[in-house]
Amino acid sequence: TNEVDELCIYETANFTDISTIAAGNIVNWAWNFGDATSQTGLRNVQKNYILARVYEVELVVESDSGCTDVATQKIEMLPKPAVDFTFRDTCEGFGVEFANQSTVVKGQMSFTWDFGDNNKSTLKEPTHTYATAGNYDVTLIGISTDGCLDTAGPKNIIIHEVPVATITSNIGVFEFCEGDSAVL
Repeated sequence: TNEVDELCIYETANFTDISTIAAGNIVNWAWNFGDATSQTGLRNVQKNYILARVYEVELVVESDSGCTDVATQKIEMLPKPAVDFTFRDTCEGFGVEFANQSTVVKGQMSFTWDFGDNNKSTLKEPTHTYATAGNYDVTLIGISTDGCLDTAGPKNIIIHEVPVATITSNIGVFEFCEGDSAVL
């Protein structure tokens, strides 16, 4: 067949034999996974590939009378995106710029950010403002146009409290009239 099945590289490929024979039984199965590995004796098998590329899988079936037939199927293992990001801790009320460092070998990516404070974004490189000081766990999920995904995080960001500037003096509360001057 010319059709190519697609899976993401981290997914397990399940191969199922649907061969038939009118008289007799199929008694042996020999699988060649297209990556210099093979397996015999099992009707249905699973395979985890380690490289993203197209593989031609071959199945040789043998009947109880010693007759054989061969079926082939192409499978493309799609690349997993590499999702990562950086940021700098800041103070409450100030925007945090998240730098997206994600890459994918094939296609494009879409993103979902979770800032850890019940806010989310689908921008590639968002700026987010935390209203309250504290520690927040930030997570980024990247999904390729082929549907393969990767997650970065959670990464802890520290949002610092903004100090409250106050001036006091030995004369108490500052009260000035227009035109008065003060020495601090």
